[in-house]
Amino acid sequence: MVVRPNILKTVKSKVDLDILDISVVRGEASAPSAGWTRTEFGTTLKSAQVIAVGEVRNATFIDRSITRLDNINVSPLSMFKNISIPNLAALPTVSFRPLERITKPDFYNDLKAKFKASMGDWGVFNAVRDCAIEPVARTTAFGLSLGWEFMIQPSLDKVQNFVDGIRSEIESKVNLLKTTVQSNFGTLTSTINTQVNETINNIQLVINNAVGALDGKITTQTTALQNRANQTLRDLYDMWGLTPGIAATPIHVRNITETGFEWLSLGNTKIHFIAIGGV
Repeated sequence: MVVRPNILKTVKSKVDLDILDISVVRGEASAPSAGWTRTEFGTTLKSAQVIAVGEVRNATFIDRSITRLDNINVSPLSMFKNISIPNLAALPTVSFRPLERITKPDFYNDLKAKFKASMGDWGVFNAVRDCAIEPVARTTAFGLSLGWEFMIQPSLDKVQNFVDGIRSEIESKVNLLKTTVQSNFGTLTSTINTQVNETINNIQLVINNAVGALDGKITTQTTALQNRANQTLRDLYDMWGLTPGIAATPIHVRNITETGFEWLSLGNTKIHFIAIGGV
């Protein structure tokens, strides 16, 4: 929608030279709404040329807060719990499933996606947001990967190898003695069940302790990222030499005719212009 503001002030002058006959119009205009605005010269200027500048506007930095990532929680493992083998005359061959190996998560992409989702859409500043996220996500992922490779994974491998060894030994002994230990099978399965569950509980404890430490580090990095993101616009102001609290007001003009021109209001914008043209 085109807004046609009132001309606050217009001054016309005429300069007569031997080879040049021009008219100069100086004026002010304002528009309360954003959008293209038409301003009239109040006279006719042939081949008009317009220079327009905007008055500064007040602005306030908006600090954004990043929503804390959900606490990481590992559900208890229950693969070998509640084992119940019926007391039959002929027992089937016993075979336990191997404990599934736990692999390293994709820390970098997960963190990067969560940081972007938490910070939201910055519009034209998405590139700034991505630049701020990239080193933090990469550094954090690198630290988490080191922690996983040198702390968590070796512990998991030892525990999982231990569990696999117990499983293999139990299978061999049960299948070898199944015809002779029928009367004591209930006690045997109870013992196996207890040992396996204790092993899984130990795995759970190792994982939760490690993840708890990682969760604290993520909290620290999230706070640092939030502070850095909020500082980015202030840094841009420093680079551009702008004063905090002042918004830049670039003025664009188009459709210059003999009677007036259009300019782009940013909302509650006031301009000063000079138009020069032939009479």
